[in-house]
Amino acid sequence: MVSLTASSSTINQSRFEELWSENEPVIRRYVGSLRPESCAIEDIEQETAIALWRKFDAYDTTRPFAAWACRFALLQVLKHRQHHVRDRLVFEGEDGQIERTIADHESDSEVIIARRDALTKSLMLLDESERHLISCRYDSKETIQYMAKRQATSVHKLYHTLDSIRATLKIGIDQLMISEGWERSELT
Repeated sequence: MVSLTASSSTINQSRFEELWSENEPVIRRYVGSLRPESCAIEDIEQETAIALWRKFDAYDTTRPFAAWACRFALLQVLKHRQHHVRDRLVFEGEDGQIERTIADHESDSEVIIARRDALTKSLMLLDESERHLISCRYDSKETIQYMAKRQATSVHKLYHTLDSIRATLKIGIDQLMISEGWERSELT
């Protein structure tokens, strides 16, 4: 993690660390999708964190942190590429690929964030026992076999129940997103 200056407020530091930790996997995947050398991904990610911290006071909290951070990551990838332009591993035509990847990511990022928000809302509409099953399966990473044994039910029945809950969640997510103006074609 980035070492932060003593002059920064504890609240800002805590909020930044929370947002960074929560979104770091998304940022890492984004950096990786821009195809820098695998050995450079960690350096680029670290430089991104430093740049984000320096500009954190300018962060608009009404906007998704991941999208904001990915713009900084893009700049770090481009700086890295520029610094290593003479490297024989950089091929002509890669810039077009990067631009396409950026455009794809920016549109995907908004859909992902909207889907995550709709999922959170849809989860709240489930009854307590359904939320508990989903939590056991995905938050604690319990195996189906362990869950079935603990609940004294068959593995087959538990799979069926989870499939039914997931189908309910998908319908809820799609309905919420459509009500927020997303097109059906953007939901898949």
